[in-house]
Amino acid sequence: MRPSLFNIHETLASILKELNYEATATYRRTPQYLKTICNLSNCFIIIDEANDLDSRVWPYLKRIIDAGVPIVFAGLPKVRTHLSRNHPDILSRLKTLILYPIEVEDFIEKYKDIQQEAVEQIYMAVKGDMRKFKEICTDCQDRAKELNHNFVDINLALEFISDLPPQ
Repeated sequence: MRPSLFNIHETLASILKELNYEATATYRRTPQYLKTICNLSNCFIIIDEANDLDSRVWPYLKRIIDAGVPIVFAGLPKVRTHLSRNHPDILSRLKTLILYPIEVEDFIEKYKDIQQEAVEQIYMAVKGDMRKFKEICTDCQDRAKELNHNFVDINLALEFISDLPPQ
């Protein structure tokens, strides 16, 4: 969803367009679009940067959630704060997963002995699973120490990556 969508008719039309429906953003079609979205099955809605949503959109999203259409909201912690203050009924319907940001400085310091190309390959192999990423990096560092290498190169990293089960 684009952050410029502050009107509910634009938001609903955008959701439908993403699902290949013909939808023109007009106020008079808002009830029809809401009904169409509430009747969706076999899909879910992802809203990135939920902190950019206009507060008038939340009651409509509540109706969509209540209709059984799963919605994933991603955003800054202020989304939860906003919902707890203004829409506790919506917040009570959500499962919250808090992802703590990776501190880039800490990351660079901790893995400075791993070549950039090796880091990239490990990250791609684990498909974003940071626990697995950390585990493989640590294994690579331990193996490099055993071999008396000063750094982990791509060849060493590939030894651990090739052992991963297919995902």
